[in-house]
Amino acid sequence: FDGAPSAANPAFTELKADSFCYLVKSCYPVVAGEYSAVAKDGRPVAIEISTNRKDFDPVGVGQAIVDYRIRSRNIFLVRVKAPAADIASFKACTEVIVNPRILPGKLKPGANTLTLKATKGKPAQVAVGWREPAKEIAIAGGLYTGTIPGRERQLVLLDPAKPLVLDVTGASSAATVRTYEGLEASLADGKLTIRAGTAADQSLAALEIVDGAAVRPLTVLVASNARLLVPAAAKLTGGGVSLQAADGDSPQDRLLFAKADKSCAKFNFAKLPTGDYVLLSAVRFASHPDNLHVAPLLAKFKGFPYIGCAQPANDAAYFYKARYGQKDGRANWHWEYPNEPLSEYPYHLMHFIPLQDAEGVDYSLSNTDSGAVELAGAIVMPAPKRAFKRQLMKVLCGLNCDPWLVRGAMPAPEKFTLEHN
Repeated sequence: FDGAPSAANPAFTELKADSFCYLVKSCYPVVAGEYSAVAKDGRPVAIEISTNRKDFDPVGVGQAIVDYRIRSRNIFLVRVKAPAADIASFKACTEVIVNPRILPGKLKPGANTLTLKATKGKPAQVAVGWREPAKEIAIAGGLYTGTIPGRERQLVLLDPAKPLVLDVTGASSAATVRTYEGLEASLADGKLTIRAGTAADQSLAALEIVDGAAVRPLTVLVASNARLLVPAAAKLTGGGVSLQAADGDSPQDRLLFAKADKSCAKFNFAKLPTGDYVLLSAVRFASHPDNLHVAPLLAKFKGFPYIGCAQPANDAAYFYKARYGQKDGRANWHWEYPNEPLSEYPYHLMHFIPLQDAEGVDYSLSNTDSGAVELAGAIVMPAPKRAFKRQLMKVLCGLNCDPWLVRGAMPAPEKFTLEHN
């Protein structure tokens, strides 16, 4: 929208003596928005956002660029703190993703034909763009999850008390690093050094390596007293679990649990302080079952019963597609965490595990009714506080949420074309 607000326009609601709202409602998940408001006397006007129609947060004066606050949402309100009659210009631009899980996997190198159709409703302006990778920049370490094969999101764990150093290949000596959410980072001689800076303990941040037209993003989980578990460090017992190297089918090494024969993968780590913890597991199902029987990958901490870590517990279409992608295609790497007992809906309640001097965790497969399960790694971290728990669930486990998409989830384009229809 670009113009003066009007009560006759149904997009504007809650017109009051001191404010009015602009309703954003999309059938596709939102990734970003830009909104501005200027009064007739030239004064910039404060802008607020609400995702629950009750609580409004200030996001800017005159102009607001909003990303994470509205990302993966389908509906929210933009409130302008002035009467509609006093506004000379209001502009709203909201960016959405169309079929983020399915469409990219259908696009192939070379020529593609994309047809957009509407079955009902008023005509709308549609922008179509594409990106071609400028170069591949690789950052060693971390875990990959996501719903676009070959373009999975990479996440690393950062202890705020000490720097993290990672090897980088494919970047020139002219490459630079951009950081977000308070991170500090530098790149020299093929080494990326990351420090927490002002990023809070228990927070998600990001950085980008920029090399000419190429942009390589990295998501950073900042957490103290946390442990990152990788397949190469596991001690394997029994013939039902094996270590598989990264290949064309997976961007990372993984453990393949193929048989429920008491085979086990044992992870040992430095002793954790006593407290409540959560277990985040990066998993995928190695097959595409027709029936989603409950056949979880199990984890066991010493002194506690087994807990489920990879459960095909909901056969709703969106969950199925997020797990398995295209029919007859490879499954998707995704994050899962144990739910609270009696919590049937996936991701409804995160289970906190009261650990005392924990020094390891064991993974095993309970049965193979739904095929084998692969484990790329896991994170054991202190139970997040309420606000961060919601952020963690949304960012790591949201079906449509690619948190740094607007900052370059794919390499920057050599060319970028927009066509308006």
